This record gives sequence, structure tokens and C-alpha cells, in this order.
Amino acid sequence: MTSDAYIFRLSTVNLKSVSHLSRPRNERAQQYLFDANEAESWMSEQELYMMVEDRRKNETSARNFMKKYESLEAAVEAYADTIRGLGVTVKTLSAEGHPVAEQVAVKQSQLDKL
Repeated sequence: MTSDAYIFRLSTVNLKSVSHLSRPRNERAQQYLFDANEAESWMSEQELYMMVEDRRKNETSARNFMKKYESLEAAVEAYADTIRGLGVTVKTLSAEGHPVAEQVAVKQSQLDKL
């Protein structure tokens, strides 16, 4: 089991076991974990895309590669807003003293490194 799957499973168990918490708080934590996993997957895909070695044999193919790179760079920059939004959710959960706050903080730290 990967560490992310373990954190998600542990978080789900924690959320189910804390019945005194409001449902919206639990849903926000679950949504964060879902969104964080989606973000991590998307960023990993982009990283793989950039690792593909495409030898430019002529000026046209080199220009096309630069266009793709610039487009990808813009997409990654736009996605940074999503990551920042997830960070705000982590801060909110921590401020509320949510039982999975530490786990989502670890997940956010991993996302920030990507």
C-alpha cells in the first residue's frame, strides 16, 4: 500500500470514528484528500510529459516543441492556484483542530514539493 493510499485510508477511518464533528468539516477534509490526490496525479503526468526525450531534428520540430513547452508551462502555472487553494483548506482544517489536520498538512507538503 502506498503512503498516499495509507493516509487516505487512515483519514477515512479517522473521519468515521469522530462522530461529534460536523458533517461539512468531514466532507471538506475528504474533498481535500480527493483533490490533493488528483493534483498529485496531474502533476506527475506533466512531469512525465516533460521527461519524454524528443530530439528535434530541424527548426520546425524545435519550434513545435517550444510551443508545447510554453503551453505546458502556462498550464502548470495556472494549476499552482489550485495547489494554493488546497493549502488554504489545510490551514482552515488545522485552525479548526480537525483530527486529520496533521495528515493533510503532510500531504500538502508533498504537493508543494512537486
